[in-house]
Amino acid sequence: MNLAIKAAASGSDAVLITQNGKTLVDVRTETASRPIYLASVGKLLASFAVGAAIDRGLLSSIYQPISELFPEWRQGQKRAITIHNILAHRSGLQDEPNASLELEVAENVVRLALAAELSEPPGTLARYNNKAYALIAGLIEAATGERFEHFFASAFLNPMGITNVEWFLDRSGNAATYGAFALQVDDLWKFGELVNRNGRWGDRRLLSRKWIVTSMKPAGIDTPQLGLGWHMRSGQRILYNKQVNLMGYFHGGYRGNCLLVVPSANLVAVRLVSKSRFDLVGGDHWPSFVEDVLNLLVENGG
Repeated sequence: MNLAIKAAASGSDAVLITQNGKTLVDVRTETASRPIYLASVGKLLASFAVGAAIDRGLLSSIYQPISELFPEWRQGQKRAITIHNILAHRSGLQDEPNASLELEVAENVVRLALAAELSEPPGTLARYNNKAYALIAGLIEAATGERFEHFFASAFLNPMGITNVEWFLDRSGNAATYGAFALQVDDLWKFGELVNRNGRWGDRRLLSRKWIVTSMKPAGIDTPQLGLGWHMRSGQRILYNKQVNLMGYFHGGYRGNCLLVVPSANLVAVRLVSKSRFDLVGGDHWPSFVEDVLNLLVENGG
């Protein structure tokens, strides 16, 4: 399968796939020279910020109750909600799946999340939740004393040499951590490469290997393909009459945006689609991006 041809034909603005430092696919439009909104891929980067705060001792653990940082949750069922619940989409918070109807018009997304009713008891059901991830901006600020975007810049952007970033903020100035970022393809690629380097960038450790391993484990026995910020796709294939295990870890977003890593193969794959391109081609024409990249690895012998 020629992924470069598919990248161009599918309405992608940028597709970058590398393995062992070698570029396998690099297709870009003129729009790719500017930052492109990541949509829900930003949730993965928000989870990295939580990991960095835990690594620095600013948050005690993934099981720390949110109520320790927000006293208004110290009563009722909300007192049981933990950081793990937020990252694993198990908070139980009421959520409107279409962010444009509620979160994108909210004055303050953090206060909106804190005031949300419960749809089910915390921890009982995995339900994709934009509103819970919106709370991460407030969580990081309460733990670190810094606005989310300032902490994220010092923890990741500055040491990784990423300067061309656009932030999406609510009217109160909170980063919209359910999808707060616009990045260029090479800069999003760096985050995948950071994972494959076990959290090191150059001579600096930005994330602990412990956090990376923890975040890539299934978050619940009933959700074997959902980690903490990650989705997982089993890459078990039959290659030359042998079973090959290529586990892919990724997060997708609206319009087909995606960051995929395959640590066992030292591969990073990024796809970005701008709103203008998405509207022009009339939707996402490459929903099988993750599967196709895994198949490419099998075709190349892993």
